[in-house]
Amino acid sequence: MWAIAGVPGIASAEVTDMERDGRLINSATRQGLYGGLLLGAAEMAVLFVSNLVLPAAAYQWPGRDPVGFGLLALYAAAFVMIGARGELRAGTGWAGARAGAVAGFVVATLFVATFAILFTAFYPTMIQEPGHLDDTHASLNGMLLQLVFVVPVLVTPIAALLGEFGGLLVMARRGWQARGAGTRPGHR
Repeated sequence: MWAIAGVPGIASAEVTDMERDGRLINSATRQGLYGGLLLGAAEMAVLFVSNLVLPAAAYQWPGRDPVGFGLLALYAAAFVMIGARGELRAGTGWAGARAGAVAGFVVATLFVATFAILFTAFYPTMIQEPGHLDDTHASLNGMLLQLVFVVPVLVTPIAALLGEFGGLLVMARRGWQARGAGTRPGHR
């Protein structure tokens, strides 16, 4: 009904997916939302603990950068898994990218919200950290405004790419299984 004949790409895939599903939020979007909320809740817990409970200890760790790279690798793996799960649930084109983008936006929003809470409700604790000794309430709010505009714009497309990679892995696995099913004798 809404599909534009002869126009390939994301727009026509979106329209046909919505047409087939009959809903604005399909299963890939839902998987992205659930995965993003789960990953964002874990992220919030880590940020609260590292900024409020262990603020001085975090700056004294000699191997701080390798820990950060390990967390980035875990986030990347989580976005790939969310995209694969979205592709498994929806089974449509670009489902992995859609799930990854939704999860990335949710995680980025919760990241910014966490720092908004930390900078306002826990201001006396935050300014005692070694990295924020000279900061005022206004400078922390300025950093927060930068986070609002930069983090979702960076995280969402990267998460969409990682999610699509996960979706492509699922599609490749389906192709291998389909080819393998045809060569086995007695297998339907």
